[in-house]
Amino acid sequence: MKLSDLWHRIETGVIVTFIACLIWLYAEAESIRTDSAAATLRFVPAAGQTLAISPRQEQIRIYYRSSTRQQQRFQQRLGEPLDIPLEPDPDSPTQMIALRDRLMNHAAISGQGVEVLRVDPEALFIRVQKLASIELPVAVVPGNVPLSGSAVVSPATVEVRLPDRAAATLANSRVEVRLDEISDELEPGQSRTVTLPVVLPSVFPREATATPSQVEVTFTPARRSQTFTLPHVRIMVQAPPRLLGRYEVRLNDDLLVLPEPIEVIGPAEKIEALRNSADAVVAVLRFTAEELAAAITSKPVEVLLPDGVTARTVPPRLNFQIIDHQTAGNGAATPTSPVTPTPNQPAGPPTTSP
Repeated sequence: MKLSDLWHRIETGVIVTFIACLIWLYAEAESIRTDSAAATLRFVPAAGQTLAISPRQEQIRIYYRSSTRQQQRFQQRLGEPLDIPLEPDPDSPTQMIALRDRLMNHAAISGQGVEVLRVDPEALFIRVQKLASIELPVAVVPGNVPLSGSAVVSPATVEVRLPDRAAATLANSRVEVRLDEISDELEPGQSRTVTLPVVLPSVFPREATATPSQVEVTFTPARRSQTFTLPHVRIMVQAPPRLLGRYEVRLNDDLLVLPEPIEVIGPAEKIEALRNSADAVVAVLRFTAEELAAAITSKPVEVLLPDGVTARTVPPRLNFQIIDHQTAGNGAATPTSPVTPTPNQPAGPPTTSP
């Protein structure tokens, strides 16, 4: 055999083998296969919609049929989440989404030559609600941080976006910032400005969000508590005005002030103010019409103190006599002063005419 004939046969064999390989590769690429792949669905509002959607994302598994070539392209596409646009249902906030129908019509699948056989799970229940915006004030919750004066919040209001079904019922609510969330030590009497997150109370739906989500709070921690002893606390008697001319209350021992001093405790600045106006503090004996008619003979007094100041000494129980001038016998004394003294006139036994 000539050398040229040998090379011709080798060349022909190589060409035939190459063509056969191409045919096999093409057939392999076009062969139909059944497989499955994990996918992430991301539920988004349809164009022009402002919605609260829950859950926003779910993992599913797609069982499909495709050629080998389409399979590779399809699995690459599933590396990114598939967006599923949703619209609200006026009849119900919860929708059942049939996944196979949605995926068969999805642009990422319908144009890939992929047949979706089934989806696991077959359907998902998604909560879809229209959002509304309301403006709410921000309230400072001191918690265990005593304050001197009022805290200032900036901005004083925030915009809260929440499902429209809840917006009407929560329109008069408030959001909060909590000073308990401050971790560093606070210097009493030293003004501080901190940035704190806005907290939505538990009555708000979980879809609600606040803008801005943080606000600045300026406040002054109160100085440590102090005590003070009120040596002479005046006594006042109070009763329903319509009964002032009928009943007379006579305190035993003709008391004008409490028999014992009263010790009080409170923030330093309030105690300091109290030192300068101790005479303004009074102890009140309050009577109801029923108590006057029953002619009770003893009752504890109530010491009137500024907000934040409390009595460490238990206010005493006073003894007295109640006289009903309407039913008293001849010669009963007629009071010339009311049962309820003014704040500037300490209560004692009312004077009577001879």
